[in-house]
Amino acid sequence: MRWSEGEYMLAAAVHALEVLVWQRTKDGRRGRNKPRPPRTPAERAAAQRRRDNALAAREGIDRILGIREGGA
Repeated sequence: MRWSEGEYMLAAAVHALEVLVWQRTKDGRRGRNKPRPPRTPAERAAAQRRRDNALAAREGIDRILGIREGGA
């Protein structure tokens, strides 16, 4: 799960264009809601691992508390 150098450069260029467009908006003039750069494959994989770990922890906690699947 890696990007090539060209893909990183393309993502940086796209983000720069998004920032330029954002700067012309009311939010941009006030410095609010700045666009975030695209997430890299490594960042997406890390987010998926965190989601998986959270779901596993929730299932274990629900089992300990006697909560059935789908809620109380």
